[in-house]
Amino acid sequence: MIIRALHGILSDTRVDLTEGVLSVKVYRTHASNGNTTQYANHPSTTAEFDRLFDTAYSNTTLSWQGNLNATPAINFTQYTQLTAAGVTLAAGDYFSLMAEGTFIPVETGTYTFALNSDDGSDLFIGGNFVVSYYGGHGMSGPMTGTIALTAGTQYSFRARMQEYGGGEGLTVKWARPSQGASYTLQNSELGLV
Repeated sequence: MIIRALHGILSDTRVDLTEGVLSVKVYRTHASNGNTTQYANHPSTTAEFDRLFDTAYSNTTLSWQGNLNATPAINFTQYTQLTAAGVTLAAGDYFSLMAEGTFIPVETGTYTFALNSDDGSDLFIGGNFVVSYYGGHGMSGPMTGTIALTAGTQYSFRARMQEYGGGEGLTVKWARPSQGASYTLQNSELGLV
């Protein structure tokens, strides 16, 4: 693992960031058989989406957790990319994934995040909603959202996706204020503290 020391812009604090590594949880949803008695097959709001990650619902069970590199955690187009990285996932249907970490921007200004998924997804930075792509669909995005960030500041990062049936995938990319609309996964700003 690569360890980076980032010195705060406004202070002399030092932050060790394990670059490009995220804490990931994978849940079996819809009772692993498509059951829609506790939530929709393709939730369309954040509140509905939250149920896919809540084990208080008997149709949702935590099936795997651990640390993964950002690729494949937030950059995959087939569930086999996850299983190849060690994730326990019996099939590519009826699951949800949550990847969390720390985002430390290298520039101050407005960042634009591009989110694509099959099926639904959402992204929160510093606890703030940035963008969602809810509903049943293939990788037909991306959807974009913006957020103002301060260089050197630690922000919580949370990306989630859910798969009901068919193809699956999640990509989270962004453009720094100086990068225009050039979206890439930039591991140097993302990881675990």
